[in-house]
Amino acid sequence: MCSSDLIRQLHQRQVNVQDELVRLEGLRKTKNNLTRGELQSLAALSKVETGLSAETKALEGKLTAAKVFVLVLQQAGEKMLESAGQMSKRQTGEPAQQPAQAAARRIQFLLDSLKNDPDQAQQKQKPQQGQEGEGGGGGGRDGVPNIAQVKLLKLLQEELNETSQQLADRLAKAQKPSREDQQQVEELARRQGRLDRKSTRLNSSHLVISYAVFCLKKK
Repeated sequence: MCSSDLIRQLHQRQVNVQDELVRLEGLRKTKNNLTRGELQSLAALSKVETGLSAETKALEGKLTAAKVFVLVLQQAGEKMLESAGQMSKRQTGEPAQQPAQAAARRIQFLLDSLKNDPDQAQQKQKPQQGQEGEGGGGGGRDGVPNIAQVKLLKLLQEELNETSQQLADRLAKAQKPSREDQQQVEELARRQGRLDRKSTRLNSSHLVISYAVFCLKKK
């Protein structure tokens, strides 16, 4: 099974976990608590989430050369474990749902980056003279096209920019930054540093990627 199929299956199963959490939280709100059977379902769901994190780790091992993909898989796995930990504490609300949603969003980023644009598909069908028609900026290693890593970096940067703007808007209204705000600023700085390092390595490794970055920035 190819990597894209594995990622697609992983995403669907993570969405299923997310949907089940929403269902259980709805039951909790309706009845103010969960039945013994529902608590058992929650405990089983926590184990499923932990298992998905392990599968994510195994997928990292298959994509070691695709450094940006590995980074996102690591982030998804961490969020899965965070969600599983909250479920083990019988949480079904935001403390469990938010990391589960974040994990699903990370995996969706992987799928989005692997989608072929119409222009790229045409180029792949009509290779120019002297080219082998790989398309998408080259085949890459571990079955991940090089251009997919650039697109993934762009998605991560856009998300980081949006989160940073939301934080900036909140800080502008606050009289004094809270400890949580300060921690988020530090976390955003760390995330930006990781993205910068991945982008630098990617651009220096592949000349075709440098051109792709230039094209993506124009959009």
